[in-house]
Amino acid sequence: MRRMSVTNNVHDTRTRKETQLRRQLRVYPRILLWLVIAGTLFLPRHLFSAPRLQSETNNAEITLPLLRPAEATVATLHTHVATITLDVDAQGAPLLRIDATFDIRNETKEDILAPLSLDGAAPFELTLMQDGVLLTPAVAEDGSTTVQVAIPANARTDITLTGSRGLGVDALTSIVYPTELLRQWRGQRSVRVNLAPGLQTSIASWLHVEPDSWRYAATGDIQLEWLFESDLPVRISFQAIAPAFWQELQQLTAAATGNAPDRYAELGLRYRQLAGAAAQLGDAAAQERFLAQAAAAYTEGIRQAEAAGAAAFDLADLHAGLAALYRAWPPPTTPMTHKR
Repeated sequence: MRRMSVTNNVHDTRTRKETQLRRQLRVYPRILLWLVIAGTLFLPRHLFSAPRLQSETNNAEITLPLLRPAEATVATLHTHVATITLDVDAQGAPLLRIDATFDIRNETKEDILAPLSLDGAAPFELTLMQDGVLLTPAVAEDGSTTVQVAIPANARTDITLTGSRGLGVDALTSIVYPTELLRQWRGQRSVRVNLAPGLQTSIASWLHVEPDSWRYAATGDIQLEWLFESDLPVRISFQAIAPAFWQELQQLTAAATGNAPDRYAELGLRYRQLAGAAAQLGDAAAQERFLAQAAAAYTEGIRQAEAAGAAAFDLADLHAGLAALYRAWPPPTTPMTHKR
């Protein structure tokens, strides 16, 4: 299997025209001020009831649940396997699923009762089982979730964790598997993590994958795989345009051709929503990229409509969107950072 650097999955689709436009937006603010005036003179009423931008929604990273020792224990983690899947439920709504197993061993001569903490449990519908028997975790007043696991002397036990939660209608999907917590386990840990982005996604929609040591898993579908022996990364993270949003974006891109100001205005709005979502996640590079693509959509829509002799009233949404875009344009790109 060939290894690929994550940098191959960061798709900067800005054209030379978009780059030049970005410079014009900074150098010639008076032109855009004129656009504000010209656009608002013919502003249709429905613009004020346009959909909320994604920056107004609760778009944030989703941290997946994981088991770790709640206190010091002689139990050791021998093998951990986790599969993270982006899927849809029976109604077609986006769904995030985790299936994980923990091979835990007691290599002492006495039976033990290992107290475990289930971090990140609250937003998920979870099932926890020990060797096929259902476990019932205890939830404290502060929301912490723990479970006691009995392991006989010189024996092993398998703990399986399955969980799911809806992804809502966010523009971006950003998930984190906090592998750093596995370092709290004793033993020479062997870890495998698979991530299946789902059939509705596209590699072109991926924004960020870490660590970059992933490889394609041996499967017919697109699936990422990480393998570790003892030395674990801080986290595994995956950030992409949400599958449903990506499909809508492709449809709008195909429809935005020729004299179609409404389609170009809608496409520009969608890129602004992506920029707002990226800003909430602290990804300045993605935010700047999406703003540039929004600017390209608005500008091309104006150019095509004017070439076809469209009335100024028909261009109002495009002019207003471009002006709003200029007001929201971010400072120069800074590297994306994550809290450790």
